[in-house]
Amino acid sequence: MFKARDTSTDKIYALKKVKMEQEREGFPMTSLREVKLLMQCKHPYIVNVQEIVVGRSIDDIFIVMEYCENDLKALMHENKSPLFTLSETKCLMQQLMSVS
Repeated sequence: MFKARDTSTDKIYALKKVKMEQEREGFPMTSLREVKLLMQCKHPYIVNVQEIVVGRSIDDIFIVMEYCENDLKALMHENKSPLFTLSETKCLMQQLMSVS
């Protein structure tokens, strides 16, 4: 993941590099599935995919997403002690289970 700034709007985005080393022909099927699912999901607790961009070479393909300062996985790996209080855990579970 990379952090990037749109110079025209000054907005921050997250860039996720698509792994192309295993593909000899075409776009990786797992990346296609990921992009398709993320683009279909319209939910306040799921990051939005803005677009797919190509870098300097054809192997440099990035998924451009809204930027979030923290993610749940990183928070869980940073702390060894109980990470969240009971009320925070309940709030997270409500967010994960909510349907828009």
